Formats: sequence, C-alpha cells, structure tokens
Amino acid sequence: GYDYTRFNHIVDVAGGRGKLLIDILKSSPTTRGTIFDLPSVLEVTKRNIEMSSVKDRCTLVTGDFHDNIPVQGDCYIIKFILHAWNDDDCVNILKNIRKQMKPGCKLLAMEMIRPEESSLVDLIDIYFMSTMNGTVRSKDEYENLYQKSSLQLTRIVNVDPCPVRIMELDLA
Repeated sequence: GYDYTRFNHIVDVAGGRGKLLIDILKSSPTTRGTIFDLPSVLEVTKRNIEMSSVKDRCTLVTGDFHDNIPVQGDCYIIKFILHAWNDDDCVNILKNIRKQMKPGCKLLAMEMIRPEESSLVDLIDIYFMSTMNGTVRSKDEYENLYQKSSLQLTRIVNVDPCPVRIMELDLA
C-alpha cells in the first residue's frame, strides 16, 4: 500500500464519484481532501460524500483539468486519467497540476504500466487504443511525459495483486 497519512490535503483530480478519496481519508484521520471534477460528475459525488464518515474533511471543487486546477494541496492524485489521453493532452493536464505544486508536494499517477514482455496489459492496451484512443504506456513513455511537464518520477509503488502502479512524482 501507500502511506497517505503524511499529507495534510489531498486533491483528487477528476476524482469521479469519490470512492478513492473517501477510502484514503478513512484511513488517514487527520488528512483533508478535495475532489476536483466536472460539475455534472460532482452532483453524484456530493451525495456519496454526504453519506460518508469523512464529509467534514472533504470538499468539492468544479472545473476542467484541461483549463486550470484552482486547488492547493500537498498531494495530487490522478487515477486512470493519463491512459485515456494522447501525449499532448497528458502534458497539458500534468502542467496544469504542476502549476499548483509547491516544493515537497507529490503527484501520484495511478495507471497500469506496460511491461517489457508481452502480457495481459498488451490486450488491455489494444482495447484502450481501439475504444477510446487511449494507451497503456511503458515506464519510459511515462517518464517522457513527466519530463515534458517539469516533473520527475521518484518511485513506483506496486498495488498487488492489481496491475495498477502508483507513480510518485516530484517537481523537477
């Protein structure tokens, strides 16, 4: 797992219905959180937050990550976002997050990483490419995106048994 308790304020960018951030806040009792997403998405999220035990530590902010992310935090999370966008869009999204990051802040990108050898991830990659112009990138391909965004990959955390990896990024 990953230790989220060291953060004061986590921003889940495109946090959807809020399940990930709710679970993180439940296990990190002093941490506050913000879910940033489109207004239409946050209507459902609001109900989920109100029914949770973390409602007094979680806020909602509307917006579009292609334009601006007007929320300050010491940790930003993007889960299953980068695979759905081409390289230029990914760099734009990452740069918008990067603008808000202060020294010591982390960005956690949660994605599958295409291994060097052939695997189930290759089939998932084919699915993403054929259905949504997305892709499962290799570690080197992710590092290239991060470099273009003035971010640096500092470590990769496995989330076993799931094929998802948490890529921890710092300011470059």
